[in-house]
Amino acid sequence: MKAVAMASLLILASASLFESAVLYADTASVVGNRSSVSLYQDMAFVSAGPFIMGSDASDEMTAKSIYGLRIHTVHDQHPRHVMSLSSFWIDIHEVSNIEYRQFVEQTGHAVPFSWTQNAFNVEDRRLRSAHIENLRLIARDYLRLDLDVSTMNRRELLMAILDARRAYGQLPVTGISWYDASDYCHWKGKRLPSEAEWEKAARGTDGSRFPWGDQWKPSILLDQAEHGLISVNSITEDRSSYGVKFMAGNVMEWVNDWYQAYPGSDYHSDKMGKIYKVIRGGSLDTGHYMLQEFYTGSHRAFLEPEKSGEDLGFRCAATPE
Repeated sequence: MKAVAMASLLILASASLFESAVLYADTASVVGNRSSVSLYQDMAFVSAGPFIMGSDASDEMTAKSIYGLRIHTVHDQHPRHVMSLSSFWIDIHEVSNIEYRQFVEQTGHAVPFSWTQNAFNVEDRRLRSAHIENLRLIARDYLRLDLDVSTMNRRELLMAILDARRAYGQLPVTGISWYDASDYCHWKGKRLPSEAEWEKAARGTDGSRFPWGDQWKPSILLDQAEHGLISVNSITEDRSSYGVKFMAGNVMEWVNDWYQAYPGSDYHSDKMGKIYKVIRGGSLDTGHYMLQEFYTGSHRAFLEPEKSGEDLGFRCAATPE
């Protein structure tokens, strides 16, 4: 029976390993890329004007010297300087799994690999008609629900699975490349934010060190860490003066720019040029024991644009029409 059930499950879930573009619209109201819903819904407006970008901090002032890290943690943020930007809009929260799923459903874009491992790529219609043993396998081996699925009836299993999928749908989408993120934003009629736009939205006009101010408050991120990734719609103190959420924690985020030195910088690296795209923000899975240097509004990281990470997501920006 288990072998038969597993074979059926492969039809349900693993088919997407070969046909990952096939998705369905059972769990979400499909709105399309330019619907009647305002383009700027759930976005924050950032007015034109100057702001403080970068940092003059040195490694002697940071965890590199304290903990003996081999990498420079702040030099690529040099120099602290004033920039002026035109006005723009930026998403209040990171793009969620359910939002990204709408994009995949309508465009045939490939799904993140993680969806093939937790059955988020399987349509609700197929789950509702699945054999009870298939549902047990999904609940136990794919979703790893903290329940005794061996004693649950078919209806209980189905409801537990659908509840778990709804919760997962509200988490930030991860495991996507820069190209995937850019494609999604353009489908929405938006774009990825520039590095400068992202930093202004995170730090405000006065260059605060963290989205919430200049004081390091690890408790804000520890509250998140207790749950791993959390819903993009969660109430949080990890919020900038513009009301933009999770610019220190939850997941790191792709921005549009190539990783380059700032004008007038005293730091240069062979990593700079049109090789890597910039990543901004922090995640709760950085492996740096929550060192504050990795959660500042000026912190920079980078990755090849075709790569992805399970702690790497994105948000979109838009130019006022």
